[in-house]
Amino acid sequence: MPLDLSKDNISLYTIPVAYLLAYVPHLYTEVSFFRTFGRWHNVSPRGNVERAASKLTAAQLATFKRAAGAHTNGLEAFPLFGAAVLAGNWAQLSSAVLNKWSIIYLLLRALYNPVYIGGSTERLAAFRSLIWFASQGVSLYLLKLSGDAALGR
Repeated sequence: MPLDLSKDNISLYTIPVAYLLAYVPHLYTEVSFFRTFGRWHNVSPRGNVERAASKLTAAQLATFKRAAGAHTNGLEAFPLFGAAVLAGNWAQLSSAVLNKWSIIYLLLRALYNPVYIGGSTERLAAFRSLIWFASQGVSLYLLKLSGDAALGR
């Protein structure tokens, strides 16, 4: 039976996907680091990039630092999104609304990671900020809709 996004509520499934998307930049760093140096020191992994800084080009170091920033940002943005989806389900928003905004959030976050990691220009940095504002707006909008529904509006 095919999935009907207007009726079948998949929004709760988007919560773990959003969480995993926050870890994509970290995985990118680990794989890239391994390809560059042949190993990833797991005893003190947060220091890998700094320990290797003298062996990296300035561009490589900047890319690794942006990947760390994208990872941290994903973790920072996650609780608001998770709360918004849970609130929407609690407020019994329609499946169509929950699915639409949850999927838009995932698409924005999936776009955010490569734009942040590869964003070495002011233009890309501005685009990244626009994506961030849009993704935060999705979470806040879902919370607003949930509040309205809870008040019977």
